[in-house]
Amino acid sequence: MGVDVFFVISGYLITSIILRELEQGRFSILRFYERRIRRILPALFAMMAVCIPVAWVVLSPYMFRDFSQSVAAVSVYLSNVLFWLESDYFDTAAELKPLLHTWSLAVEEQYYVIVPMLLMGLWHLGRASLFAMIVLLAVASLALSQWMVEIYPSANFYLLPSRAWELLAGSICAFLLAGGKRYGVSALAWLGLGMILFAVFVFDAHTPFPSLYALLPVAGTALVILFTAPQASTARFLSWPPFVWVGLISYSAYLWHQPIFAFTRLHLVFEPSPWLMGALCLVSLGAAWISWRFIERPFRSAAPGPSEPGQAKPWLASRQKLFSATAGLSALFLIFGLAPVTTHWQHQSWRALRSAETLQTHELIRRTDHRSHQAWHDEETRTEGCVFRVSLGRDVIDYDLPLDTQTRLQSCAAQYGEGLAILGDSHARDLFGAVSSASDAPFIIGFTELDCSIHDPLRRCQYDQFKQYLASHPDMFSTVLVGQAGFYLLQEAIGHESPRNLFRSLPLTYEVPDYGPNIAGVERVEEYLESLTPYAEIIWIGPRPEPHIPHEFMMREGCESHFTLRENQFGPYREMEREIATRLADSPVSFISQIDALAFDIHDDFMTCEALYWTDGDHLSQEGQARFGPRLMQALEALPQFPATGQSEVN
Repeated sequence: MGVDVFFVISGYLITSIILRELEQGRFSILRFYERRIRRILPALFAMMAVCIPVAWVVLSPYMFRDFSQSVAAVSVYLSNVLFWLESDYFDTAAELKPLLHTWSLAVEEQYYVIVPMLLMGLWHLGRASLFAMIVLLAVASLALSQWMVEIYPSANFYLLPSRAWELLAGSICAFLLAGGKRYGVSALAWLGLGMILFAVFVFDAHTPFPSLYALLPVAGTALVILFTAPQASTARFLSWPPFVWVGLISYSAYLWHQPIFAFTRLHLVFEPSPWLMGALCLVSLGAAWISWRFIERPFRSAAPGPSEPGQAKPWLASRQKLFSATAGLSALFLIFGLAPVTTHWQHQSWRALRSAETLQTHELIRRTDHRSHQAWHDEETRTEGCVFRVSLGRDVIDYDLPLDTQTRLQSCAAQYGEGLAILGDSHARDLFGAVSSASDAPFIIGFTELDCSIHDPLRRCQYDQFKQYLASHPDMFSTVLVGQAGFYLLQEAIGHESPRNLFRSLPLTYEVPDYGPNIAGVERVEEYLESLTPYAEIIWIGPRPEPHIPHEFMMREGCESHFTLRENQFGPYREMEREIATRLADSPVSFISQIDALAFDIHDDFMTCEALYWTDGDHLSQEGQARFGPRLMQALEALPQFPATGQSEVN
């Protein structure tokens, strides 16, 4: 919410300055960018300079490679584009990226390139025409954001076109208040503040954002700007000295909080305690005050030119020197981030400080991740033509499949008869890999897509289209195996669905809380699966056991270590299994306990120094699919309704 509020305020302040100077006939694009450089870059470059040596020592080579790329992207104000391009399902967790927060600065800088040119170039059209154009652009950007939020959520979050309306909301306020107008209506100002606070405390990770939901904090900020008169009660409240002090250092606080939190998380491996997070907040404020006092303020202490009596010149007072220094430092950061020798030297330095076992573990993780990620993006699992995967989020369109896929499926059905379909999210993708590696059945198709939970599918997750296809091709598949990530069907005591890192953030010495099943979610899955039963045998594969041991912890302990599970690791899943089994007692949908079927043993089924069976906390590697596939097939073949698919040998 803070970023959204910041965008509105920034759009308001920048547009106000430009409008005032255009009215006075003294707007200078060079002076505008000089002010922006003094405001933003010195503190930003200082933060980056401190982060580089820390990252050099702390980050593993593959994480340092990503970090160095982000340094380069920040130097050319394109970090939002980089993080969008990196934001696939298997990307490093956001909270572990030291420079992730710079995406918002990139959005702001891109806005600073466009809006001054727009206002300056079209000023001759008149204020009213410009205002109408700004409003239309804001409405178009908001509509784009609402359209993208489910279809292209990462692009919607990071890129300027779907974020511009928040900055333009501030620009609209600047037009309305041009010439010193004030609309002192305290009730509306307090309403705006309440809207911001409501969004802060009510919205969570499951709120589609930005979208129409973002209107709440954005419109709330606009109300505060428009209707807070100098002597109004909201003005006195927001002028409380602690608020003013935080406001003064807020930019530097924003710069420092993310690297401080990220490097701490990387050092500790697991999520810091609330007490430590509170202490880190204080550390961030302390670092922010130092940055504001000794970097921000000296660069902004006076306007360029001869000093007034008693007033010191700012550092690099000459515009030419300021621009030259900025260009030079940007070039150095760009070279650092892009030069292959940088990552090579860091890799060598990192290796020199690690034990042989740590290096072996790191190489095993790197190799497993690389192979598994390649497989995730590969539609073909076998070289034969009738065992392959169809993307549930891309290929099943308009209640039908692409023509070439239809032809292929019809050919397979003609050759082999009814096939086996596997349906669901990334965990179903693992099921597909496990079953196809353990069975010699010739006709197995996976209809899977990352992040496509059956109980709460995104718009791109086309489960209705799959049902329609199944209904229109009743002789295509005899059986459908269905699976999805179990943690999405758990809920905390407060009723929120559990996040992906629910287990990962919990230290191994802690006991897993008794999270209960998400009853409403289980009901939605049951309802959907029962709607498929007229067309095929439906088997719900329950949640699998998940170790949720981070890579960083694995490297710290080494591949020869005897890893342990948290106490009650599978307890919530057992409770969920009981809930599902009870509901399906009289249902045509069958159910298999994957915990029982896989018989997971942390000592044998997690990793050795030769093989890692998990790519992360909850996904199977190719080796893991091959290891657990025969066990799963044995459980499936024990069901009378499961078709004969060939013999599998239990590992």
